[in-house]
Amino acid sequence: MSWGIILSLLKDRGHPGVSFSMPLYGLASLPLIRKLNNECKLDRHLSYADDCGAGATFDDLEKYFDFLKVHGPSYGYTPQPHKCILETSDRNLSSAKSKFERYGMKVVTRNRYLGGFIGSPTLRSHWLREKASFWEKAVKTMARARNSLRQLTSR
Repeated sequence: MSWGIILSLLKDRGHPGVSFSMPLYGLASLPLIRKLNNECKLDRHLSYADDCGAGATFDDLEKYFDFLKVHGPSYGYTPQPHKCILETSDRNLSSAKSKFERYGMKVVTRNRYLGGFIGSPTLRSHWLREKASFWEKAVKTMARARNSLRQLTSR
């Protein structure tokens, strides 16, 4: 069975300078999210502000995306396929590409999502090592800056 995750980056509804616009948009999206949950068979479904993600078989993901294209605009939710990413395993990559690239989606075997990582354990470990190395360098830089400031202020 082919399985994947679609990460949909949808049309931004926030307005610069209006601090409550994204929470309000999130609340306004709840009827569509409920309708998606009722109408589409998904193993996983996550919505966060103007992003949503779904995990299911390829057939169910295709129905999900088609449903979102048809019903989303009436809720102010406009899918942008060129901003969507389908993440799947290496063994399902060619069938995912043949099914979802026609929408204009990017099909990958790994991806960052909401500050985390989706992919194989090996790729996730590599990503975590890179993150840890970056954080280590940042902490050392901050420690050196603190020591320099301490020397300046002690004079």
